[in-house]
Amino acid sequence: MDQGNDRTQGSDDNRQAAEHARNAEENRDALEAQARRTDATAPGDVASQPIQGAQGSQDASEDNTQAARNQEQVQRDHDAMQADSRRIQESAPEHTHRDARDQ
Repeated sequence: MDQGNDRTQGSDDNRQAAEHARNAEENRDALEAQARRTDATAPGDVASQPIQGAQGSQDASEDNTQAARNQEQVQRDHDAMQADSRRIQESAPEHTHRDARDQ
């Protein structure tokens, strides 16, 4: 087994780890700066409010107000779909009903 190659590989691993650490720090700093800019431009009543709910690929420039509106729309859509499902189940002939466990 060639010990020299192992040392070179270890050295490369260390360099890559250091580079990844630097990149992570740069990303963290950039995200912190972006958060400060966002907070500085958002109205005072929404800047500090966390958005609860759906996770997903939202536009990075979306402000809290739009995110809150989107979340409310998601909840309304969800509720409407559940209501539609109940109406369909209630109107379907009994022999067509499926137990949720069978699906």
